[in-house]
This record gives sequence, C-alpha cells and structure tokens, in this order.
Amino acid sequence: MYTVWPLCAGVRHRRTGLLDNAKQEKNIPLGWQRVIETFDTDDGPLVPNDSDNLCFHGELTDHGRAAMVALGAELRRLYIDRLNFLPAVLTKPDTISFRASPYPRALESLQHVIMGLLPPGTRASSFGQPRIVMRSPEEETLLPNEDYCERFIQISKAYARRTAAKWNHSAEVDHLNMLLGKFMPPRQLIAVDSRPSIHAIHDIVSCTSASGSPGIRLPREFHDDGTVQIIEHIAYEEEFGMYQENEEARRLGIGSILGDVVQRMVNTAQRQADDTRPGSSPKLFLAGSHDSTVGAIATSLGSVDLTGSGNWPPYGSVLAIELFQDQNTAPSLDGGSSLPLIGRSPVSELSDQQKQFLQQYYVRLRYNNRVLVVPGCRLPGRNWRGDKSFCTLAAFKEIVDRFTPTAWRELCARRLDQPCFPAKSEPAGY
Repeated sequence: MYTVWPLCAGVRHRRTGLLDNAKQEKNIPLGWQRVIETFDTDDGPLVPNDSDNLCFHGELTDHGRAAMVALGAELRRLYIDRLNFLPAVLTKPDTISFRASPYPRALESLQHVIMGLLPPGTRASSFGQPRIVMRSPEEETLLPNEDYCERFIQISKAYARRTAAKWNHSAEVDHLNMLLGKFMPPRQLIAVDSRPSIHAIHDIVSCTSASGSPGIRLPREFHDDGTVQIIEHIAYEEEFGMYQENEEARRLGIGSILGDVVQRMVNTAQRQADDTRPGSSPKLFLAGSHDSTVGAIATSLGSVDLTGSGNWPPYGSVLAIELFQDQNTAPSLDGGSSLPLIGRSPVSELSDQQKQFLQQYYVRLRYNNRVLVVPGCRLPGRNWRGDKSFCTLAAFKEIVDRFTPTAWRELCARRLDQPCFPAKSEPAGY
C-alpha cells in the first residue's frame, strides 16, 4: 500500500509567472519540475525513484484531471452544441463567470473543466484568458467554512457529537468493527469519533475506489456493499444532517453561495427583459467547489432523503441550477426602469409587480443528470404547469431567502452562548 500515490505524472512539468523588477518585465514564465522528497528510517532525506510521479495528499490525480476535462466537454456538448445556449466561439469575456475555492484541487479541477469546455479555437482574441475569481479562506463561502466561521464550527461539532451518540453503539457500527476492526490501530474501535473516524474511512474508501488504479485498493472487506452503505450513511448524516433541520446551519454553511446564485439569476432575468440596464449578465457561472458544497446545497433545499443510501456526492459530481423562461408565454411585464432591480432583496419586501415578474421564470436542479425536486415547489402556482421539477423563480428565491445571510461574518461571531440545536425542527426546502 502506498503512503503517497504515483498517479500525478501528467503534470510533472509546471510553469509559474514571475516578475523581474530589474528588467521591468512582468509575468515571465518559469518552467520547473516538482520532485517530492520523503525521509528514510534514519530521518535522512530520501527521494523515491518515481518521485516526479507522486501526488500530495488531496491532490487531483491524472485520472481526476482527465475526468474533469471530460466533464467540461460534456458541458460543451449540452449547453453549446445541443442547446445553443452559448455561441460556438466565445467573443465576450463576461459570457461565463468562473470561481474556485482556495483549495488547489478545486482550482485545478475548474481549470481542467475549462479546458474541456473551451478547447483551442473556441475563444476569440477578444475573450482573452479565462478569469477565475477566488477569495481568501477567511471570506470563503463557496463551501461551508469550517475553519473561520466560529458559530458554524460550533454547530458542526454539536451535530457530530449527536451523530456519535446515536451510532457509536449501534448494530451497524458493531458490524463495522466485526468486519474492519482488525485493520484499526490497537485498542481502537471504529466509531464516529474514532481515529480514523467513520468519516475518514469513508474518504479512504471513496478515493481509492475512484483512483483509477487497480494497484491502489483497500482490502476487500472495505468494498463490501453493505459495509459501504453503512459507512456512507453515517458519514453523510454527520456532515449534512444539520442542514435538513437547522436553518442557522443552512444560513452560515451554504446560504451565502446560494444567495449569490439566486441574485445572479434574478439579475440575468431583469437584464434580459431590459437590455438597456447597465452591467453584465454572464450566461454561465461555473464554480470549482467540493462534495461539502454539493451535499450542503442539495440537503439545504430538501432534495435529499437522509434515510436512504447513495447520497454522498461522487468525485466529479455536478449540481446544476438552471434558469428557464417559458417561450410560449408572452411576458406580462417588462424589466424596464419602472421595475427596480431586485438583486438580493427578499421576496417578502418586493412589490406585487416584482413578484409577478419573477413568476415568469423557472429554476431546475440537475444533480449528475438527475433532476431534483425542492419540496416547497410542489404546490400549485409554485411550478411550471404542474411540473414540480421546474420551480418558479419567485418560489425558489423565497425558499433561499429564508437562509440567505445579510452579514455573514457578523453572524459567524454571534450566538456563541446559545444552543446549537433549534427548539423544533426547521425542515429544509420550504
């Protein structure tokens, strides 16, 4: 079993832009080759024979990079070749907006998706180089911020403790210990809060299964179907269960990025209705994020059954939030200057005209090419002609508004002396 994986040969040669102040030259490319060093039994430095092929922990492998390029190509086939949503050759740089979290594998994943989506010859010179927006870790909301949002950290730990109390002495965990206990450290039972934890075991099983290398496998006991289901179910409940019943967790964990997405859709709808409005409206927003992002969004919108199995987002998962307009229905309102920009204003504060405008647009969730339904969109008048998968933009925004923060950083420092669990369940998706 490898302690580091020899699966990163494809990017052994790298380039970095440098600044030469002496020559007043900017962005000078420096080509270099990464070599990973470890140490020997006497603690002396050791460079393995295949060092330039090795991956750091959590790094995107060659198999993962190829999968991300294929994903980009699939997005191109869908949105450009099939739906003509975008032109075959992009000329305007604001047509697509890109964003990535500060984690290198998220950035590299997005870069490889861009390569598949926009291969050579599909970007005019006026488009320029793709611009990827990033934030500092302290301000990152593209994924639940488990490092800097103190109140969210507090809530997450409380739910982890609750999950441990529920499962540690269950028949399911007893089964895990019977089957996998021999692989644990001495005198260490498998538990939600063990070392390694059930969550960590789930990560190990998932990444080895997805490695694309037959030489990197865990013992067969870890890949037993029943065992995998138990591990994934408990890990998912520990990580995402809070979003299903706790509005504060939704607000602090995933509300900001969903608020951003809804604001983008509303702005796009209004600028489409009135092309004289200032500002750009990207047609596509691609974010290089994480399983914690995808799972938190799906659960916060009430689209996941926590009692079931197979919920954990596989590597390379895509959660698409799509905006539609019924072309057979003539707009009853324009988006002209008489209708103020809605932006992030909650639906409860909008005029009847603004609400009616949002009723003309629809939102659909697609998760790995499977349509998800938001429970609050099932009622008549909140979807398109009875199709519950097409939620009116008004209804979708109203649901997201309930957990969209208005001062996220301030909220992260509040209520630290308050209970982490709501007095009664606050169901997601309504």
